[in-house]
Parts: sequence; C-alpha cells; structure tokens
Amino acid sequence: MSAFEKTERLPSPDQLRAFLAVAEIGNLTLAAGRLNKTQSALSVQIKNLETDCGVPLFLRTSRGMTLTAYGLKLRPVAEAAVQNIENVGRLFSDPLSGIVRVGVPDDFEDGRLERVLTDFSREHPGVEMHVTSGCAKNYPKAIERNELDIAVASGTEFCTGEPLYEEEIY
Repeated sequence: MSAFEKTERLPSPDQLRAFLAVAEIGNLTLAAGRLNKTQSALSVQIKNLETDCGVPLFLRTSRGMTLTAYGLKLRPVAEAAVQNIENVGRLFSDPLSGIVRVGVPDDFEDGRLERVLTDFSREHPGVEMHVTSGCAKNYPKAIERNELDIAVASGTEFCTGEPLYEEEIY
C-alpha cells in the first residue's frame, strides 16, 4: 500500500498555518484575527486537524491554548512543511534574470525567431538578449566554448548540445 492509499487524511496547508498561528499566539481569537478568519472557523480547523492526526495538539485552559507533547512534536515539522509549500509557490514567481546569448546565421530571414525573441524579452524584462549574427558553421564550437547559449544552425550532427527544434530541408 502506497502513502497515497492510506485512509488517514493528511493535514492541509491551511490547517498547518492555523496550527502554527495558534501555537505561536496561544489564543484562538487573536490567531483568527491574524489569519483573517473567524474564531469559530479557526476552531473547526484546529479540531479537524486534531481529529485527522488522532491526537490532541493543544491543552485548552481559561488562559488560552498551549501545545501538548504531540503539538510540540508537530510544530517543527509543520513549520518546515509550510516553508516548503511557500517555496513551491515561489519557484515560478521569481522573475528570470541574466543574459541569453543567441547565434543567428547572417542569411537567416525567418520572422518567427524574431517574434519569439521579442515576446520572450517582453515577458522577461530582466533577461538581456545578446543576439549575434554570423556564420552558422561556427556556432556549435561557440556553444562548446560557452560563448553562446543557443544558436540557429544547420548540420546538428556536429553539435554537442541538445536540439530544441529540428526542421527538414527540402
């Protein structure tokens, strides 16, 4: 049986964030305010998390809420899990930056490449495009010497890189 076939429910990111807010603040009402939730909605989330985990995570007293031994065990794991989830969200939100060096043959007159490069530049303003025009037979060696990142070339059997697109010549 794989982990995905287990019958227990896994905690959601929202449940873990709720748990961490209550653990930090020690007060359900104040934690609900921080998370822009009602106190009753947060209470339900915490109760569902405890039910899903099968253990009590908080001691409830008139002075607030404190972590049980199970809650203390969960806290560092929940912090790491929430951090990892946030890292996943940032993976593709950071803008691209740097320089891309492109080699194009002198006699290359395909408007598609120009449109692709222009669109890419508009979508990723932090990327500088350096386009070199020259003799295509020199591009495979220029890529090997790390002078170009990508090139339009014929005779890809001489290239050590990976072709992104190939077209038959008739």
